[in-house]
Amino acid sequence: MKGFTVAPEGMLGVEERKLAIYCCKNGLTPMISPRTLAGHFAYGDQFEGMLDYWQENKERFRIEN
Repeated sequence: MKGFTVAPEGMLGVEERKLAIYCCKNGLTPMISPRTLAGHFAYGDQFEGMLDYWQENKERFRIEN
């Protein structure tokens, strides 16, 4: 992601912290979007739950390139 590093295995929140610091230093503001859902399909036990949610709520998902 153009200079952002990935945390070692098992360390959570490192990327988010670095992104927040970058945004503060560069005058970028966070955005709250209460109608937006973001989930990761690739992380452990969350995969099955996200897959079930997607199957039951396909109208809520939009994939953009």
